[in-house]
Amino acid sequence: MSILIKNGVLVTAEEMAEKDILLEGEKIIAIKDEFLSKEIPEKTKIIDADGNYILPGIIDAHT
Repeated sequence: MSILIKNGVLVTAEEMAEKDILLEGEKIIAIKDEFLSKEIPEKTKIIDADGNYILPGIIDAHT
């Protein structure tokens, strides 16, 4: 199943920027400023993350 997370602020060690993230299963397939409708696979679940931060791969090492 594909999931597209749109309009969130992606936080990495290098930057904070508004990006769209396309996932297939548990894998990140692509990160772009914005996906065109023709680039989004059919039946993709779209999540609007407007006003939210996206922190991929963050692990709490204190547990």
